[in-house]
Amino acid sequence: MPLLNNNSDQLEQTPRQIIPTIAAILTLLFTICITITVASLQPQNPTSIAPISKSYSSILEKPDLITIEQQLRNFLGKTYNLTPEQSSSLTAVIREDTITNNDSNGVVFLIDISEPKLTFQVTYQKEQATANFSCPPIELAQSPDIFCIGQNRQSTIDTNLSDYLPYQGLTPNGTEYYIWQAPKSDYTPRLDIIANTCNNELLNKEVKSAIDYWLIQHGITNPDIIPTKISYPDCKK
Repeated sequence: MPLLNNNSDQLEQTPRQIIPTIAAILTLLFTICITITVASLQPQNPTSIAPISKSYSSILEKPDLITIEQQLRNFLGKTYNLTPEQSSSLTAVIREDTITNNDSNGVVFLIDISEPKLTFQVTYQKEQATANFSCPPIELAQSPDIFCIGQNRQSTIDTNLSDYLPYQGLTPNGTEYYIWQAPKSDYTPRLDIIANTCNNELLNKEVKSAIDYWLIQHGITNPDIIPTKISYPDCKK
């Protein structure tokens, strides 16, 4: 009988010993689950702008990059009609060798966008947390084959051609044509052109070739990127 009592006591003690172990395991599993959940809620890539080196991190801190990215996404979405998928896949790289910091002008730098392959000159005012995006000269753009539109409808035309407009030219055969920058409004920035060709097809092609050559002379290696509206009025009889 005492032997049976001792075994009974052992059987009663065993569950009491296991319970703390099970509780510890459950606590550990719960802690792991909470940690995984919290980690999944944290942004894995807090900004689509590539990190900058430590030598510039005091000028453009992490909150600055997040602010710039948010405003860049908003600007690109409105100006270039990006789809949500395109916007979500946006990545950008700041050209660190272009970063300048001036109390009056703010932080100025060039930034390259992944798609569309645009380059913007950014002027960032830290105190106001506002960024302005403008088009740099085409020789600084990562792709010379993309027409850039910045804020306030500033564009590739402004940075590369406005100093030479309006322009009056002659084709090799003496046909006059006139080029000027269209007034900025809701449409895409463009050049307006009129040529005294009497709507002659051969003369029209000659004028188009002359305009393309003029654009190339002023740094536009791919003239087709510049939006134009060319008028070839008929001559009155």
